[in-house]
Amino acid sequence: MATAFLFIQLAESASFMYQQPLLNWVKAHWPQTDIIDIDSQSDDSLVSYVVRLAKESEQLVVYFRTSFPNMALGKAFRVVEEIIGERKPNLILLEGTHRQLSGIFGAREYLNFVQATTEEPLKAELEKFLNLSI
Repeated sequence: MATAFLFIQLAESASFMYQQPLLNWVKAHWPQTDIIDIDSQSDDSLVSYVVRLAKESEQLVVYFRTSFPNMALGKAFRVVEEIIGERKPNLILLEGTHRQLSGIFGAREYLNFVQATTEEPLKAELEKFLNLSI
């Protein structure tokens, strides 16, 4: 697996909006990229698959979306552990504010960490990263 794009929605409940426009945009522009989305409430088998995908990918982009600065990471924390354990120069995007994620990813120089309040500047970073790496 060469490049993977993980979309992680941090939400209070399991109500997750499918067919995220961002995922469709990534699919349209980089069809060779493996794309998967989860939320903080996803079942263990799906989270295990995402962790394995993150580990096996040569290039990884992880897009976190949250509306609450202190939202519990839930099962998404397993993905965070994998990202920081691999020590690869992955791109980590955070839409919204999340103190824990900002602290974890901002402290690791080997990660390309970008945070914004809206999707547009993050899409520009994503486009730059994928165009350079693919």
